[in-house]
Amino acid sequence: MKTIAAIICVLMIAGASVAATGEVSVIITPDVSVVGGGDPHQSAISQVTDSSGLSSALSNGAAVPETLPTHAGGAGSYAATMVRWLGGQHPTAFIFDLGTSHARVDDLIFYNYQEGATTERGIASVTASYSSDGVGYSGAETLNFAATSGNDPFAGEVISINKTNIRYVKFADLVNHAGSASVILGFAEIRFTTTLTVLAEEGFENGSSGPNIFGVTGGNIMDSTNYTDDAVSAQIGDWFRTMYSDSTLTATLDRKFSEGSRYVLEFTNFRRDVGVVGGRPITAHIGYDDGSFNSLTNVQFAAVSDVTAVETRTVIYDSGDSGAEIGHPVAIQFASDSGDGSAAYQAGIDNIKVSGPPPPLPKGFVMLIR
Repeated sequence: MKTIAAIICVLMIAGASVAATGEVSVIITPDVSVVGGGDPHQSAISQVTDSSGLSSALSNGAAVPETLPTHAGGAGSYAATMVRWLGGQHPTAFIFDLGTSHARVDDLIFYNYQEGATTERGIASVTASYSSDGVGYSGAETLNFAATSGNDPFAGEVISINKTNIRYVKFADLVNHAGSASVILGFAEIRFTTTLTVLAEEGFENGSSGPNIFGVTGGNIMDSTNYTDDAVSAQIGDWFRTMYSDSTLTATLDRKFSEGSRYVLEFTNFRRDVGVVGGRPITAHIGYDDGSFNSLTNVQFAAVSDVTAVETRTVIYDSGDSGAEIGHPVAIQFASDSGDGSAAYQAGIDNIKVSGPPPPLPKGFVMLIR
C-alpha cells in the first residue's frame, strides 16, 4: 500500500497570505501581427478581435461565459466579420501578443472561417510555439482546428493549451481544410483565457456586504427604496456623499504586485439616484500602496440623471505595462473628480470584485510522496 506523507512547513512572513476566495477564468484579447503573405482580401486583421459577427462580445478581461456566443456565418458575412487571404498569398505566420507575461494561459477560443456552406477555407492546422519575450520561441506543437458546421450561425471551439509564463503565441505552417495553398485561407475570431484568483469581493445586494474590503459599516449601507427594479437593491449613500467632499476611499489588499501579472477590478450594476443632474463623476482606480495610494489605471463613472442607467464596468491593469511597484500591496480606490463639492447624491452598486494572479505557495512548503 502506498503511503502518502505531506510535510508542510510555513515560514511566517508579515503581511503574507495564501488565502483565496475562488478563481475566475477571464478573456485575453491579443494584438495580432501578420508575418509575410499578401494583404487580407476585402477584410482586415482587426476583425478577428473586435467581436464583429459574434452574438455577444468576448471582451478583454471579462469572465469567460459558460456558453460561448455564436458567429454569423451567412455567405456574405466574411467581408465584415472575418479575415481571409487569397490563394498564393497566405501569411507565413501570425503572432499574438497577450499584453503581458501571464503566469498561466489555459485555453484558446477559436472561430474558424466559412462562406455560407463553404467551409474548406478555414484553418485546419498550425504549428504553435510560445515565448515570454517575443524573441525566443519554444514548445512547438501542432494545433488542429475543426471545420465549421456550414450553418448560420456557427459555433466556436475551445482548445486547451495550458502554458505558463508566456506573452507571445506564434502560429506558423498554416494549412486550410482544402489542404491547398492555392485556396483561400481565413478565420473569424480568436481569444485566449487565463485564470485569476479572486483577491477580494464585496457585495451590496439586499443591503448586505461580503468581506467588507472597504470597511464600510452598517450606518453607511442603506436599503434602497428609490430604484424601480431589484437589479441593485442597496445603495451606499453616505459613502458617496463623503467622496463628494473631495475625499477618497481606499482599500489595501493582502496581496502584493508580482512581475507581469494582470489585475481585474469589476463593478456590477453601478447606478446613480434619480433626479441627479450635473454631479461630478466618480473614478475607480487600481494601484499600489507604498505608504500612499499610487494610481495605475482607472475607469470613470459619469454622472447620470436616469435611474435606469446601469454601468457594468471592468478595469484591467497588466503590471507589465508600466509603473507597477513590484512587491507593494495591491490597492483599489474610489475618488471623486475635482469640482466645487456641491454634489451630494447617492449611488447604488451591486458588487465589487478584485481578481489577480494565483497566490504563490508559502515559503518552506514541501510535499513528499512515497
